[in-house]
Amino acid sequence: MSADASIFHAFTLKADGIIREIISDVGVSVPFIAVGGVVSDKDVNIHRVKGLWDTGATGSCVTGSTAKALGLVPTGKVISNHAQG
Repeated sequence: MSADASIFHAFTLKADGIIREIISDVGVSVPFIAVGGVVSDKDVNIHRVKGLWDTGATGSCVTGSTAKALGLVPTGKVISNHAQG
């Protein structure tokens, strides 16, 4: 394992009672290899959005506008449901 692979990043969230969701500011991009440490929005197309942290699903998704902003192309297609439909 390289020294960079051992870096651990975490955050703490405090709330009064049980919370139904965790939402934070995130950056989404196509995969890249960070050479030499810090990567900025100028180095790679990082799309800044609000992220909903999923704590147990076997898949994840992005909105159509995020996919378009990053120039993502589908690798497959499935029907996805949520609690309201």
